[in-house]
Amino acid sequence: MAQGALAEEPFEGMRLTFAEESTITAVYQVRRVLAHERSALQEIAILELENWGKALVLDGVIQFTQRDEFFYHESLVHPAMMAHPNPRRVLVVGGGDGGVAREALRYPTVEEVTVVEVDGRVVELCRRHMPEFASSLDDPRVRLIIGNGRTFLEEHPDAYDVILLDSNDPLAELARSLFDPVFFRLCAEHLTEEGMLALHLSESLFREGYLGYEAPMVRGALGQLFRYVETIPMPYSTYPCNWWSFIVCSKGLDPKIVRNPYPFRGRYYDPGYHAWLFAPASFIDRLEELKGTF
Repeated sequence: MAQGALAEEPFEGMRLTFAEESTITAVYQVRRVLAHERSALQEIAILELENWGKALVLDGVIQFTQRDEFFYHESLVHPAMMAHPNPRRVLVVGGGDGGVAREALRYPTVEEVTVVEVDGRVVELCRRHMPEFASSLDDPRVRLIIGNGRTFLEEHPDAYDVILLDSNDPLAELARSLFDPVFFRLCAEHLTEEGMLALHLSESLFREGYLGYEAPMVRGALGQLFRYVETIPMPYSTYPCNWWSFIVCSKGLDPKIVRNPYPFRGRYYDPGYHAWLFAPASFIDRLEELKGTF
């Protein structure tokens, strides 16, 4: 798991930095520390970075920055939303910053977005320091619940057209229970027949320990539950190795086909190249074969 740390409080003439250490160490110049605390569950920081704007950092790992967040949020949300013919009810597991809810709410057919965020302090701090994202949580169509996503699904029988998993990284202790076969089965049971499940997976090539076991396990577990399990690779400047991936699953509808008539076009996502976002399964297999060989 990547680790990060703020430098000691600078003396006059020094510049504060934040470093995230993973397969590659990235160092960022910090203009201001807007918030930095440890909640009951994790360390939370909201930083204003040189060149990147505001950044949400959880347990030392950058979740997104103002400058490039649209790559992540649009890749997680819109392929699933556009593959569904009429998404009305959406569940977001995680997403306490409001970025995923913001994207889902763009669709006029959406009647309700339920956001289940495990750490209420993320919501509070993002509302205070990142209202450009968190204000979406105040939309009347949003139902915000502070709690565990797995427990929520176990206790509520509701069905959803789209489920979006916007948790911490798969290797984070806090998110581990959201990346196992039992949780994926819960998600499948709470989807409508035409429903879509979308989640982020992690780096698609470089992280030895992760892709050596967990990524194939995740895809294998999903393949037992869904007819379609499709992978989207995505460039992302502030994630380790600048490469990330998402999975979109469905029990009956091919996620590579656009069915939603809403003419949405984002900064990154465009329905005109919707199918091109998805990597062939043979390509993903080849990436995993190459891992660790160079």
